[in-house]
Amino acid sequence: MTDDVPTFEEVKRLIASKKPPLAARVVERREGNPVREASVVFDGINAWFVDDGSKIELRAAEDRVVFVEEGSVERVGPGMVASSNNWVKSAIDGRRLAYLERSQGEVLGRDDVFERSCWLVRAEGLRADEDAVFLLHVDTETGVILREAREDTDVVLDVEELMLGTVTERDRHAEEMEP
Repeated sequence: MTDDVPTFEEVKRLIASKKPPLAARVVERREGNPVREASVVFDGINAWFVDDGSKIELRAAEDRVVFVEEGSVERVGPGMVASSNNWVKSAIDGRRLAYLERSQGEVLGRDDVFERSCWLVRAEGLRADEDAVFLLHVDTETGVILREAREDTDVVLDVEELMLGTVTERDRHAEEMEP
């Protein structure tokens, strides 16, 4: 992308691009008040650590996950896909947005959120059976959706305290072999 405003298709590719390893705090707000939040670590491939204060999710691959909640530890898998914490993961890893490819929208221009440069995007069709319109602040470097706000409600999802990691050369070779 150049310094010019990209097309909506270019921003969709940025959202769906591979992410670096990262850590962040994700907060959902209604009327400006936090209603849920989670600390997140993502390896940029498949591994997740999500702690929402009442439950911990530790996931090393799509087909297995460990949950720690209310004094118990439960492993699901291998061989079973367990979906959890999608409200956190889809903002960080846009490949998880099932309807991203079919969505329509426009890039409104540049903006800054949490001291990071973003593309401000108006998007429709991101959710099944919903006509919701979203305003997205998409990080220009990583494609992480730093802020997601619905036009028809007061719900805002923020990815705060984003800390980007690095990949060592030895790890790059292994990452290239990932599907």
